[in-house]
Amino acid sequence: MARNVVFVVGAQRSGTTVSAVLLADHPDLYLTVNGKLLYYLITWIYRDPEGVADKHPRLDEVAHGLKRRPVLGVEAQDVDRMISMLEREIDLARFADRSPTDLVRSIWLEVYTALAGSAGTMGDKYNEYLLQLPEVTALFPEARYVFFHRDPVDAAESMLRAFAGRPWAPRTLVEAIAKWTEWNTRWLAASKAMSPTAFLDVPYEEMVQDPSYTFRRICSFLELPCDAHFLRAVTGAIRRTTQGARRPTPGAEWDSIQEAVPEFRRVSSALGYGYAT
Repeated sequence: MARNVVFVVGAQRSGTTVSAVLLADHPDLYLTVNGKLLYYLITWIYRDPEGVADKHPRLDEVAHGLKRRPVLGVEAQDVDRMISMLEREIDLARFADRSPTDLVRSIWLEVYTALAGSAGTMGDKYNEYLLQLPEVTALFPEARYVFFHRDPVDAAESMLRAFAGRPWAPRTLVEAIAKWTEWNTRWLAASKAMSPTAFLDVPYEEMVQDPSYTFRRICSFLELPCDAHFLRAVTGAIRRTTQGARRPTPGAEWDSIQEAVPEFRRVSSALGYGYAT
């Protein structure tokens, strides 16, 4: 059975997780949320082909990485099965003399196909795929993408609240705006080379204001049925209080943002937010 492949992407705090968890409930879509398998395969195999040449593709490390944080959107036994396949069931002798591209693609497809059951579409949501888009698009030229974006000031302030105290997190509004700009720049660069039919652009604000409309659009894009039961579940789960107020330009910090993040205006305008000096 041929499967369609989809990746849900977007900068942090742009609605990717809540939307992907809801999509994962669709019976015709097998979607892990923060599954990360492809991210690890790209990091440890695709980007390090010498390790493959030495017959050590480090699937044990990939499996260990998957155990670190919960994978959402699927049952716990699915994650256990994924880890078991990586640790014990994938016969690496089958991939002798295969390129890193073939190895990564084959392993990912084998694992997800085994887990997807009767679902005709399968994939993963993980924000950090934005940092690997050249590799992801090379590995899966047939894939489709659902790309979420959010007003940069709202997203930045949400980052500061949600990630406070974590060592990798932005510490100031300027740093958060810089991260938003960099991650969305990756998307804008990669999407220029894609067919317009390969991706769907979803503003966070639209998703919160009219979730029924947004999820009908996503289902249509992915060629999935969208019945009333699914839409009721989606509409009931989205909290409109999470919309964000499109806060005013952040006063005295604005000059610092313009100086520290010269690409911000261009990226913001390209995504429809149009912040001006």
